[in-house]
Amino acid sequence: QQQREQLEKQKLLEEQQQLEKQKQTQQERELLQQEHQKQMEETIRKEQEERELRRLEEERLAEAAKKDLEIQQEETLRRQKLENERLERERQQEAERQRLLQEEAAEEQREKERIAALEAEREKEEEKQRQIAAQ
Repeated sequence: QQQREQLEKQKLLEEQQQLEKQKQTQQERELLQQEHQKQMEETIRKEQEERELRRLEEERLAEAAKKDLEIQQEETLRRQKLENERLERERQQEAERQRLLQEEAAEEQREKERIAALEAEREKEEEKQRQIAAQ
C-alpha cells in the first residue's frame, strides 16, 4: 500500500509537473503573441506616422510651389507694368517730338511767307522807283 501511495504521489507529481509545463508553455505562447501584437501595432503606428509625414511634406511642397507661382505671376505683372510705362513714355516723347517738328515746320513756313512778302514788297518798291525814274 505504501508503494501504491508512493506511485500515486509520483503520478500526481508528474501530472502537476505536466500541468505546470503546459501552463508555462501557454504563458510563453501568450507572451510571444503579445510581443507580436505590440510589434504589429508599432509597425502600423510607424507606417501611419510616415504617411502623415509624407502628406505634410507634400502639402508643404504644394504650398511652396503655389507661393512660387504667385511670386512669378506678380513679377511678370510688375515687368509688364514697367514695360507698359516705358512704352507710354516713349509714345509721349515721340508725340512731343512730332509736335515740336510740326511747330518748327510751321514757323519755317511763316518765315518763308514773311520773306516772300518782303521780297514782293521790295520788288514792288523797285518797280515803283523804276517807273518814277522812267518819267
